[in-house]
Amino acid sequence: MAGITYMQRRPGSGIYQFRKRLPKELAGQVAPDHIKRHLPELINTDTGCFKRELVVSLGTNDLRVAKRKDLAEALKAADLFERARQLLLSGDKGTSQRTPSILPDSATIQAWAFRSVLVADEQTRKQGDFRKQLQTPQERSQWPDLERIRFGGMGMEAIHLEVHGEELDMWLADYRDALARYDITIIQKELHAYLTENRFPIEPHSEFYQEAGLAILRGYVEGYEAAKLRQTGKNILTPAQPSPVERGPKLSEAFAEWKAGSPARGGKKPTGTTVREAERVVRFFTEWHGDLHLADITKEKAREFRNALARMPTRLKGKQRTMSFRQLIESASCGEGEVAHAASVNKYLNLLVALVSNAERDGYTFSK
Repeated sequence: MAGITYMQRRPGSGIYQFRKRLPKELAGQVAPDHIKRHLPELINTDTGCFKRELVVSLGTNDLRVAKRKDLAEALKAADLFERARQLLLSGDKGTSQRTPSILPDSATIQAWAFRSVLVADEQTRKQGDFRKQLQTPQERSQWPDLERIRFGGMGMEAIHLEVHGEELDMWLADYRDALARYDITIIQKELHAYLTENRFPIEPHSEFYQEAGLAILRGYVEGYEAAKLRQTGKNILTPAQPSPVERGPKLSEAFAEWKAGSPARGGKKPTGTTVREAERVVRFFTEWHGDLHLADITKEKAREFRNALARMPTRLKGKQRTMSFRQLIESASCGEGEVAHAASVNKYLNLLVALVSNAERDGYTFSK
């Protein structure tokens, strides 16, 4: 679907627009509050409903440039529509469950943005003139007066290199101006696409959202500066794709492995009582921090969880029996009733340590 063009030229200005209708299950429907917070691009602010059509200005009257931007917008739109479907199915509760507890730092996001600019620039230089995709050599040969285009191999014609340089100047000036003003609206679509793809929260008023936007702006400015150096023939390499960090199994996966015990003959398995206690502490931890990879369970998170366990009431009353662990701790903040004994807290923590140690014995290696 992303390869289909959805372009229309505005009368008068001649500026191209990306236009695509929303899926039937979304178009014109009332949007839940949690979707309004996470996907404001799809919401009609006057009605509070989903838009019927997504319209984005491509900011150019050049057909070649517009086609390239149109394909990028189509990819972003597909991601937005899929994200909206998932949020409708999972509801507000599902949104919080999909939010990772470990967010990337600004340097990681900036490096991603820098690399994405150079990847796109390198692809443009290799593919050459976009007109090769609009005509065959036979069709173009009917007009011998037209400028020559190489249809074989890769590379750019001289005039294409010149036009590409003008485009780089335009984008670099725009991003520099936005960065000078700390205005991240210019990259809002790219920011939301990045957050959606990596399943990070889209919360425009949060500090992470603002810092992520600035990081993308910095990466874009550095990327276009590097692409400009390529215009002079300087060898600017595109950074390699970062290798994924081994983070080990998730806590729930480590629990399942531990619960199964050793498959060897005579191997030990935990007792039923121990399994129930471990299952309880895994549920508590997951409700407090999420189902983290073992490498993401830092000393700070373990300490925070320990302090939460120390505030857990021992005798549950009424609605407390149906509360999540976090709700239970918050309800007990008034200080009434007995709380967990230190021995019980240590027992729960030791069970978590046992899960991690079992994963390491099974051959998992992960950065802590």
